[in-house]
Amino acid sequence: QFSPENEENSFPLNRELVNNGCENESSITSLSDSRRTSTFDITEVSSIAEMRSNASYAEHRESTASDRLTVLETNDCGIGLNICNYIFKLSAEGDNTFAKAVDHFIQCTQETNETNPIIVLRNIRQFMNGMKNYLVKHGEGELNQMVERERTKLKSNEFLNIDAILESALHRLVIKPLKNFLYQLFINEYNRNGSLKVLSRNIKEAQTKSPEELGVRPELLPIDHKVMAEIQKHLCRLQQSYSPLKKLEYLLSS
Repeated sequence: QFSPENEENSFPLNRELVNNGCENESSITSLSDSRRTSTFDITEVSSIAEMRSNASYAEHRESTASDRLTVLETNDCGIGLNICNYIFKLSAEGDNTFAKAVDHFIQCTQETNETNPIIVLRNIRQFMNGMKNYLVKHGEGELNQMVERERTKLKSNEFLNIDAILESALHRLVIKPLKNFLYQLFINEYNRNGSLKVLSRNIKEAQTKSPEELGVRPELLPIDHKVMAEIQKHLCRLQQSYSPLKKLEYLLSS
């Protein structure tokens, strides 16, 4: 049976990550308190709905996006929303195995001495996979009963992809609180290895060249400033979003 202390659980965490300064219970409590009123905001998907009507976006989605992305599109406003909100409720309660594991992991990640963002991302991925396995196999609270109730609402040609729904919920509960921390890790790493200097130099070099020299096809000239503004808007949304799936949608829309 799963427990945070069981070393044989399904999300092996980096030993240094687990043991590095995780005794501050007040920090863990504050993490839970900050999510007590958390629900899946339906307005979060309104801007994405606008993108889906774009023909070029639809073409890219058809050829590149995963089945998981497709499933989340159909579940965000219905069955998936109900299950997500119940998972958020479990997390906000703070007194169950799931909530304690999430809060503990977030705090340990923020306090780790690990500076390699790739390793930290790998730990996050392993943890989310483990929590999905735990929720599917063992449940928490009345999650299993809720899943069964929601499954009865499906039409004969629909199916419930619980993995995709849990993934979406964990993006909110795990990645969102760590977003700024992860960004800073990448900034520090790219400063250290010189990537930001190379990027800055290349941008300055590109500013001295014409669109043709940069590879812009003649039929796309002159560049429509309204189109560029729209692309910039989607790229800004991509940067601001915490969910990898939403980042993918914004990238394809741009």
